[in-house]
Amino acid sequence: MYKSGKEAMVTIGGTLRSYKRDYPLSMYTPWTTHHKNKVARKQKMVGVSEANEVDCTYNKALLDYMNQADVRAALHIPVGYAQWAPCADINYTMSTDGSQDVWERLNGKYRMLKFSGDVDSVVGTEGTLGWIKTTKMYQAETKEWRQWTLPGSEEVAGYQWNMEGLDFVTVHGAGHMVPQDKRAAAHRMINEWIKGNDL
Repeated sequence: MYKSGKEAMVTIGGTLRSYKRDYPLSMYTPWTTHHKNKVARKQKMVGVSEANEVDCTYNKALLDYMNQADVRAALHIPVGYAQWAPCADINYTMSTDGSQDVWERLNGKYRMLKFSGDVDSVVGTEGTLGWIKTTKMYQAETKEWRQWTLPGSEEVAGYQWNMEGLDFVTVHGAGHMVPQDKRAAAHRMINEWIKGNDL
Protein backbone atom coordinates (compact mmCIF):
# COMPACT_ATOMS: atom_id res chain seq x y z
CA MET A 1 0.00 0.00 0.00
CA TYR A 2 1.27 3.47 -0.88
CA LYS A 3 0.28 6.55 1.17
CA SER A 4 0.97 10.19 0.46
CA GLY A 5 -0.75 12.97 2.38
CA LYS A 6 -4.49 12.40 2.28
CA GLU A 7 -4.33 10.16 -0.77
CA ALA A 8 -3.43 6.47 -0.70
CA MET A 9 -3.13 3.67 -3.22
CA VAL A 10 -3.95 0.01 -2.67
CA THR A 11 -4.00 -3.02 -4.95
CA ILE A 12 -7.43 -4.66 -4.99
CA GLY A 13 -8.02 -7.66 -7.21
CA GLY A 14 -4.81 -6.90 -9.11
CA THR A 15 -5.85 -3.30 -9.83
CA LEU A 16 -4.13 -0.31 -8.25
CA ARG A 17 -6.86 1.96 -6.84
CA SER A 18 -6.71 5.29 -5.02
CA TYR A 19 -8.72 6.24 -1.97
CA LYS A 20 -8.93 9.22 0.36
CA ARG A 21 -7.73 9.00 3.95
CA ASP A 22 -9.24 10.86 6.91
CA TYR A 23 -12.62 11.55 5.31
CA PRO A 24 -14.48 14.58 6.69
CA LEU A 25 -18.11 14.13 7.80
CA SER A 26 -19.37 15.51 4.49
CA MET A 27 -17.74 12.60 2.61
CA TYR A 28 -19.02 9.84 4.93
CA THR A 29 -22.48 11.40 4.96
CA PRO A 30 -22.83 13.52 1.79
CA TRP A 31 -26.51 14.21 2.54
CA THR A 32 -25.44 16.43 5.45
CA THR A 33 -23.77 18.88 3.05
CA HIS A 34 -26.88 18.88 0.86
CA HIS A 35 -29.07 19.47 3.90
CA LYS A 36 -26.83 22.24 5.28
CA ASN A 37 -27.13 24.02 1.93
CA LYS A 38 -30.91 23.57 2.02
CA VAL A 39 -31.05 24.99 5.58
CA ALA A 40 -28.86 27.93 4.53
CA ARG A 41 -31.28 28.72 1.66
CA LYS A 42 -34.23 28.46 4.05
CA GLN A 43 -32.50 30.80 6.51
CA LYS A 44 -32.25 33.45 3.82
CA MET A 45 -35.97 33.09 2.99
CA VAL A 46 -37.61 32.75 6.42
CA GLY A 47 -35.02 33.78 8.99
CA VAL A 48 -32.67 31.82 11.21
CA SER A 49 -35.08 30.76 14.00
CA GLU A 50 -37.47 28.79 11.74
CA ALA A 51 -34.64 27.22 9.74
CA ASN A 52 -32.99 25.73 12.84
CA GLU A 53 -35.79 23.25 13.49
CA VAL A 54 -33.62 20.35 12.28
CA ASP A 55 -31.65 18.34 14.85
CA CYS A 56 -27.86 18.55 15.03
CA THR A 57 -27.10 15.69 12.65
CA TYR A 58 -29.71 16.44 10.00
CA ASN A 59 -31.45 13.07 10.31
CA LYS A 60 -35.12 13.77 11.00
CA ALA A 61 -36.22 10.73 8.97
CA LEU A 62 -34.02 8.44 11.08
CA LEU A 63 -35.33 10.00 14.31
CA ASP A 64 -38.93 9.56 13.19
CA TYR A 65 -38.29 5.91 12.28
CA MET A 66 -36.36 5.01 15.45
CA ASN A 67 -39.09 6.52 17.64
CA GLN A 68 -42.04 4.70 16.04
CA ALA A 69 -43.85 2.50 18.56
CA ASP A 70 -43.45 -0.68 16.44
CA VAL A 71 -39.70 -0.10 15.93
CA ARG A 72 -39.17 0.56 19.65
CA ALA A 73 -41.10 -2.63 20.45
CA ALA A 74 -38.99 -4.64 17.97
CA LEU A 75 -35.85 -3.29 19.68
CA HIS A 76 -37.28 -4.23 23.10
CA ILE A 77 -37.22 -0.64 24.38
CA PRO A 78 -39.49 -0.50 27.44
CA VAL A 79 -42.53 1.77 27.23
CA GLY A 80 -41.84 5.00 29.08
CA TYR A 81 -38.15 5.23 28.16
CA ALA A 82 -37.09 8.50 26.54
CA GLN A 83 -37.26 8.83 22.79
CA TRP A 84 -34.07 8.19 20.87
CA ALA A 85 -32.06 11.32 20.08
CA PRO A 86 -28.51 11.24 18.72
CA CYS A 87 -27.61 14.63 20.16
CA ALA A 88 -28.91 14.18 23.70
CA ASP A 89 -26.84 15.36 26.63
CA ILE A 90 -24.92 12.32 27.80
CA ASN A 91 -22.64 12.18 30.80
CA TYR A 92 -19.71 10.84 28.79
CA THR A 93 -16.29 10.27 30.24
CA MET A 94 -13.38 9.36 27.99
CA SER A 95 -11.76 6.07 28.86
CA THR A 96 -8.45 4.52 27.98
CA ASP A 97 -10.18 1.14 27.63
CA GLY A 98 -10.01 -0.32 24.15
CA SER A 99 -10.85 -3.55 22.38
CA GLN A 100 -8.33 -5.54 24.40
CA ASP A 101 -9.92 -4.41 27.68
CA VAL A 102 -13.38 -5.32 26.42
CA TRP A 103 -12.13 -8.75 25.33
CA GLU A 104 -10.61 -9.36 28.78
CA ARG A 105 -13.90 -8.48 30.53
CA LEU A 106 -16.12 -10.52 28.21
CA ASN A 107 -13.87 -13.50 27.49
CA GLY A 108 -15.53 -16.76 28.45
CA LYS A 109 -18.97 -15.13 28.66
CA TYR A 110 -19.70 -14.32 25.01
CA ARG A 111 -18.56 -15.19 21.52
CA MET A 112 -16.82 -12.15 20.07
CA LEU A 113 -16.21 -10.99 16.52
CA LYS A 114 -13.58 -8.35 15.78
CA PHE A 115 -13.46 -7.23 12.16
CA SER A 116 -11.23 -4.81 10.35
CA GLY A 117 -11.19 -3.20 6.92
CA ASP A 118 -7.72 -3.79 5.55
CA VAL A 119 -7.40 -0.21 4.25
CA ASP A 120 -8.69 1.38 7.47
CA SER A 121 -6.57 4.46 8.18
CA VAL A 122 -8.23 4.98 11.58
CA VAL A 123 -7.89 1.60 13.32
CA GLY A 124 -5.47 -0.37 11.18
CA THR A 125 -5.46 -4.16 10.92
CA GLU A 126 -1.80 -4.36 11.94
CA GLY A 127 -2.53 -2.52 15.21
CA THR A 128 -5.39 -4.89 16.00
CA LEU A 129 -3.21 -7.90 15.25
CA GLY A 130 -0.60 -6.34 17.53
CA TRP A 131 -2.83 -6.36 20.60
CA ILE A 132 -4.23 -9.79 19.77
CA LYS A 133 -0.69 -11.16 19.75
CA THR A 134 -0.05 -9.75 23.24
CA THR A 135 -2.94 -11.67 24.82
CA LYS A 136 -3.35 -15.26 25.92
CA MET A 137 -5.92 -15.84 23.17
CA TYR A 138 -3.02 -15.76 20.69
CA GLN A 139 -1.85 -19.12 22.06
CA ALA A 140 -5.39 -20.52 21.85
CA GLU A 141 -5.80 -20.65 18.07
CA THR A 142 -8.69 -22.89 17.02
CA LYS A 143 -8.41 -22.32 13.24
CA GLU A 144 -5.43 -20.84 11.43
CA TRP A 145 -5.34 -17.65 9.36
CA ARG A 146 -7.06 -18.30 6.01
CA GLN A 147 -8.76 -16.43 3.20
CA TRP A 148 -12.49 -16.20 2.59
CA THR A 149 -14.50 -15.32 -0.51
CA LEU A 150 -18.02 -14.31 -1.39
CA PRO A 151 -20.22 -17.05 -2.90
CA GLY A 152 -19.68 -17.28 -6.65
CA SER A 153 -16.41 -15.35 -6.56
CA GLU A 154 -12.79 -16.45 -6.51
CA GLU A 155 -11.57 -13.00 -5.42
CA VAL A 156 -10.34 -12.83 -1.84
CA ALA A 157 -12.90 -10.97 0.31
CA GLY A 158 -10.59 -10.98 3.33
CA TYR A 159 -9.03 -13.27 5.90
CA GLN A 160 -10.33 -15.00 9.01
CA TRP A 161 -8.63 -16.30 12.10
CA ASN A 162 -10.26 -18.08 15.03
CA MET A 163 -8.99 -18.17 18.59
CA GLU A 164 -10.53 -19.27 21.86
CA GLY A 165 -12.86 -16.38 22.72
CA LEU A 166 -12.40 -14.31 19.56
CA ASP A 167 -12.98 -14.57 15.83
CA PHE A 168 -10.98 -12.02 13.81
CA VAL A 169 -11.98 -11.19 10.23
CA THR A 170 -10.50 -8.75 7.74
CA VAL A 171 -12.50 -7.30 4.86
CA HIS A 172 -10.38 -6.63 1.79
CA GLY A 173 -10.68 -3.15 0.31
CA ALA A 174 -12.79 -1.76 3.18
CA GLY A 175 -11.86 1.23 5.31
CA HIS A 176 -13.09 2.14 8.78
CA MET A 177 -16.76 1.89 7.78
CA VAL A 178 -16.79 -1.74 6.63
CA PRO A 179 -20.56 -2.11 6.01
CA GLN A 180 -20.56 1.16 4.06
CA ASP A 181 -17.51 0.25 1.97
CA LYS A 182 -18.16 -3.46 1.34
CA ARG A 183 -21.84 -4.20 1.89
CA ALA A 184 -21.97 -7.73 0.50
CA ALA A 185 -18.85 -8.83 2.37
CA ALA A 186 -20.03 -7.24 5.63
CA HIS A 187 -23.48 -8.84 5.30
CA ARG A 188 -22.02 -12.29 4.72
CA MET A 189 -19.41 -11.94 7.46
CA ILE A 190 -21.90 -10.88 10.14
CA ASN A 191 -24.68 -13.28 9.18
CA GLU A 192 -22.42 -16.32 8.91
CA TRP A 193 -20.75 -15.44 12.21
CA ILE A 194 -24.12 -15.16 13.95
CA LYS A 195 -25.03 -18.62 12.59
CA GLY A 196 -21.68 -20.00 13.82
CA ASN A 197 -20.56 -20.81 10.29
CA ASP A 198 -17.16 -20.45 8.66
CA LEU A 199 -16.90 -17.85 5.94
